[in-house]
Amino acid sequence: MRHFIFGLVASALSVMAGAQSLDAAEQPFLDSQKQLVEQAEAVALVRITHVNSLINHALSRPGMLSVQGYSYQLSVSRLWKGEAGKSDELRIDLNSCTQRLQKGEHYIVMMQVSDSGWVSDDCEQVVTVAQAQPLLAYLNSHYSAPLTGQALAQQLTQ
Repeated sequence: MRHFIFGLVASALSVMAGAQSLDAAEQPFLDSQKQLVEQAEAVALVRITHVNSLINHALSRPGMLSVQGYSYQLSVSRLWKGEAGKSDELRIDLNSCTQRLQKGEHYIVMMQVSDSGWVSDDCEQVVTVAQAQPLLAYLNSHYSAPLTGQALAQQLTQ
C-alpha cells in the first residue's frame, strides 16, 4: 500500500513539475527493466483473475502439501511484445520468486513462452502498475501495443 501511495504522489509531482527526464534514482531501475523487456518473449499489462497453487506431489506428505509455485490466470489488457492468445496462464516457481501476486491486481509482466504457457523466472519480471510509470512510458514509446481483451471489444462496438 505504501508503494502504491508513493507511486501516486511521485506521478503527480512529476506531472506538476512538467519533468521531461527521469529522476536519477529511477534511471537504474528503468535500465534493468529495459534489459528484461528486450530478453522477454512477451510483455503484457495483465490483471490476475485467479490464483492456483502448484503442488509438488513428490515432496508432499499425508496432511502436508508442498507448494512448488503459483499458476495465475490472466486477463491481458495490453500486449507490447509477443503473440496475443498464446496463453492466459502465467507460472512462477517459488525457487524463482517467492512474492505471490494478488488476485485482482494489475501487473506488467515480462515472460518467456513454454509448453505449459507463460513463465516468469524472476521477481523483477513482474512489476506492479503503481511502480511502473517509467516502464509504461518506455513501452508505449518503443513498442506498438495492439488492443486486446476489453479494450478491443470496446473499440469494435464503437
